[in-house]
Amino acid sequence: MPAFLAPALIGAATSAYGAYRGSQQKKEGERALGKLVAPTYEIPEEIRQNLSDAEAMEVEGLTAAEKKSFVQNIERSQQSALKAQADRKGGLLGIQGTMAAEADAYSSLTSMDAAARREAEMRKQQRVAQARSAMAGAKERRLAFEEGRYQEGLASAQGMIGAGEQNIMQGIQGIGSAAMQFGAANYNPEEQ
Repeated sequence: MPAFLAPALIGAATSAYGAYRGSQQKKEGERALGKLVAPTYEIPEEIRQNLSDAEAMEVEGLTAAEKKSFVQNIERSQQSALKAQADRKGGLLGIQGTMAAEADAYSSLTSMDAAARREAEMRKQQRVAQARSAMAGAKERRLAFEEGRYQEGLASAQGMIGAGEQNIMQGIQGIGSAAMQFGAANYNPEEQ
């Protein structure tokens, strides 16, 4: 083997190996890219329960105890008024006034109960809105988490593919350079 041939063969062999390794690296990157699956993030069950509880809450006006107390006060007032009418011998007009006062008191109870129901409905709507906001926030965090992980894997796989392609090109250039060295060493202008 002539002395000029050894460097060209060594250069060609190392370049061929570099191109082979680049090809392997590129394939690894493509496999990693093919296996890339965004991780899943589950919304915590507590947030789901919060939404369900807020929506399920029953709208309630005055509590049963408040209504009972109010009715007892109406009945006591009525009994006191009737007793006073009997002591004074107020007659039918006195009883009529007592009954009107009782009707007004029951009407007032109904109004208070309706107002309490409206207030409870507004509180419920606020709780539902807060729970839904928490759910939306959790979904946004999940999306950001998945997107970040996916972008990391994508960048890594694309980096391997790019590095593999670069190594392949360097190998091809090295083989070409070795071939040129070999050709230059064997070129004899006088044989032409």
